[in-house]
Amino acid sequence: MTEKDMSYRALLDSLKKARLIRDDKAQSVADRLHLEMDKPAAPLFIKFLIALGAWCATIFFVAFLGFADLFKSGGGAFIGIGLPLIAVATVLMRLAKGAGIFPAQLALALNLTGHGAVLFGAAECAGEFTPVPWAMLLLYAVLYWPYNDASYRFIGALATTCLFTGWFLSERELHHFIHVLVALETAGVVLLFPNPRAALRPFAYGLALSLCATPLFVLMPDNELMTPILPSGCVIVLGLIAVFYRIAAGCGKVKSEQFIIAVLAAAFLCFSTPGIPAAAMLITLGYWQDNKGLAGMGLLFLPAYIFAYYYNLNMTLLHKSFVLMGSGAVLILLKFLIGMRPWMKNAPADENGEQ
Repeated sequence: MTEKDMSYRALLDSLKKARLIRDDKAQSVADRLHLEMDKPAAPLFIKFLIALGAWCATIFFVAFLGFADLFKSGGGAFIGIGLPLIAVATVLMRLAKGAGIFPAQLALALNLTGHGAVLFGAAECAGEFTPVPWAMLLLYAVLYWPYNDASYRFIGALATTCLFTGWFLSERELHHFIHVLVALETAGVVLLFPNPRAALRPFAYGLALSLCATPLFVLMPDNELMTPILPSGCVIVLGLIAVFYRIAAGCGKVKSEQFIIAVLAAAFLCFSTPGIPAAAMLITLGYWQDNKGLAGMGLLFLPAYIFAYYYNLNMTLLHKSFVLMGSGAVLILLKFLIGMRPWMKNAPADENGEQ
């Protein structure tokens, strides 16, 4: 723990002892200060441009290797080229830490090229797709700490979950393991947020994006395998309820009427597309900790999942219109009834005078 970390925590402890701040507010302030102290030096859009440039550089570098006829010896040649590229990229990243954008971009391009060569070589040697996700998981686990780069840690988490999703889809007898993948993603998001360590933050954001993306591409009712959506929906709803519980516990309102209403509303989402409670989880976490990245991710996926749920309803357009009107009427009624509760009437107003 740094001196700066100790100083603001000591200040908050003294304020709590003097009864000048509530425990839940003190924890919220501490989490916010911790996030501010751990912010990376480069803005998010710079990180995005580095990753985009690395992908473009990877394409040209792979084309160069192809024109040099280095990939004509089969899968073993791919692995033999990919592993040294990964080693060179790791050394370059560690030597060029803090030296600017170009060395980091070059190292990331070499690293992604090496990963692609190793994964393609593994598929060529085995003659099937099965070893590809396991090879990616092994590379990611081995390189996570030595290769200290947030872009790679984020892309690696996303690529690993996508490869396992593709494997489950390609094998008819394995497609039900998608629910296990969703459960692992949900557990990771619930456990890592709201305040993951700086080293684990890219991995946490990768899991959060994977949690929203997996149902979108896999768990729709019209996929060929007809994977049932209820198990994944129930798992994500349990994660959403766990988030509600952490928020209520921090405010001392676990037995309150608000928490019960939130749990009942979350339970109702079991019967919707699994992506809706996943997006609601990210929006709740983002709003709770003022994390615009998480909230924006959830708000981006929520309309897509609402549209997907409406599109996949096995009804005529007339009946769908009745469902939309009925849903709107129910939501307006619930807003009116909740607004009549004493805890809503006594809710403190914000700076704009709104409750």
